[in-house]
Amino acid sequence: VKTEYYYRYEGSQMVPPCYETVHYRVMKDPIRIHPIQLAELERLLAWRIAPKGSEFNECSPDTAGRQRPDSNGNAVDLNRPIQEYHNIHRKVFCECKDWKSKWEEDQDWCKLSESERENSPYNFDSNGKY
Repeated sequence: VKTEYYYRYEGSQMVPPCYETVHYRVMKDPIRIHPIQLAELERLLAWRIAPKGSEFNECSPDTAGRQRPDSNGNAVDLNRPIQEYHNIHRKVFCECKDWKSKWEEDQDWCKLSESERENSPYNFDSNGKY
């Protein structure tokens, strides 16, 4: 990824028991993967089995997703409805002003002005894809 910067926020867990406070971290730059890697991740999520000793559905299919049409059970949609932002979420962006990254790409990005960073949010040219 070659970035140390990320967004952090607090929210609730997406699957039962939906604990109230979960810390999410989202990297500043997306990780680019091969379509085969994505298909395998989707399969693993779709085929998830609850572990032994689980208080929820022990040893039975246990996914928070909805089976994706025409996937033959090999993919699920895990998105949840858009959540309203609330002050309790405590959003934070950890970036240049917080610490100096060890990555040259991050350091170059930090030299850009605020407006240049908004127009070029990643350490690479995304050609408008992201």
